[in-house]
Amino acid sequence: MKNNFYLLLLIMVGIIIACFWLWPVNDDLAGWQADWQLTPKKAEPQQTVLLFGGDVMLARTVEEKMVKYNDWSAPFIDIADQMAQADISFINLESPIYDGGNTTPAGSVVFRALPESIAGLQTAGVDIVTLANNHFADQGTAGMNYTMEILAENNITYCGAGLTSEQSHQAAIMEKNGLKFAYLGYAYPNYNLASESSIGINPMDVGQMRDDVGKASSMADVVIVSMHAGAEYVYTPNSQQIDFAHQAIESGADLVIGHHPHVVQTYEQYQDGHIFYSLGNLIFDQEWSVPTTEGTVVKVVYQGKEITTIEFLPIKTTDYHRATWGNKETTQHVLDRLQIENLIIEI
Repeated sequence: MKNNFYLLLLIMVGIIIACFWLWPVNDDLAGWQADWQLTPKKAEPQQTVLLFGGDVMLARTVEEKMVKYNDWSAPFIDIADQMAQADISFINLESPIYDGGNTTPAGSVVFRALPESIAGLQTAGVDIVTLANNHFADQGTAGMNYTMEILAENNITYCGAGLTSEQSHQAAIMEKNGLKFAYLGYAYPNYNLASESSIGINPMDVGQMRDDVGKASSMADVVIVSMHAGAEYVYTPNSQQIDFAHQAIESGADLVIGHHPHVVQTYEQYQDGHIFYSLGNLIFDQEWSVPTTEGTVVKVVYQGKEITTIEFLPIKTTDYHRATWGNKETTQHVLDRLQIENLIIEI
C-alpha cells in the first residue's frame, strides 16, 4: 500500500513537470528570452583608399639624378610611404621603359627610362599606370612592348594601350575589399594608335569611350576614366577635355583623372561624378617655372561603394627629380588652380 502511494506521487510529479515544460510560453516570458538572444550586428562597409598621381617622367634629368645618387627610388622616396599605404595607387607613366635606345639628352622630348627605374614605382606602391599618352611610342614598337612586359613582370597593371586596338580600350579591373574598380585610359594624339594588328595607345574617341564605360559598368562597382589631354601650361581645361569628361560621367564613369598640361587645373563635381582635369606633374624635371614644379595627388576614400571624402595632397618637385609634399605656399597655389577653398571635400 505504501509502495503504491509513492508510485502514484512520482507519477503526479512527472505529469506536473511535463506540463510546465510543454505549456506555451506567455508573451512576457518570450520577450525576456528574446532579450537574451544574441542578434548579429550588420557589418560596416569596408573603407577603400584610392590615390591618383599626375605625370611621371623617369628619363632626361630625372634619370641623371638617379644615376648620380645611385638610387632608382630617389624620385619617390619622400612620398612613397603614404602612396604605398593606399589600397590602389595610380599614375600616368609619361616615359616608356626600355633597355635599348639612347639616353634622353637635356631638352629632348623623346623619352626613354631605364629598366632600373621600375624600382621607384615599386617603392611607391604603384599598382596601375596609364600608358595612353603622347610619349608611349617614343622608343618605337620595341619600347612599347618592353614597357608592357616589365610592368607585367613587376605586377603593375596598365590601361590605355595594348597589342591591338581591342586590348587598348579594355578596362583593367582591380579588386579590393570586395569591390571591383575598372580603369580605362585615353589620350588626345591621333598617331601611334593601336590597330587591329598593331600595338599602340587608345585615342579619345567619344563613341568608343561611351561603349567602354558601359561595358566596364557592367563588370565593376566603380569606373575610372584616365584622360591625357588639354593645352600644356594652361590652368583651365579646354572644350575637348570638358566634353570628354562630361560624356564619360554621363555614360557611367565615377571619376575622370586628367593629365598632360603639366600644371594643376580645375576640379569639378559633375552630376554624380568627379572630374580632375589635370593633376600636374608628380615626377618631372620641369623646374623652369613654379607651376610646373607643383602638382597634386588625389586621395579618394570609399566606404563600401560610396565616396566619403576627397583629399588633395599638394606636391612640390625639387632637385629636378624628387617629389615632396608641398609647403603652405604650394598648397595655396594648388587650391587656387583647383578653384576650391579646402584640401578636403566631404561628400
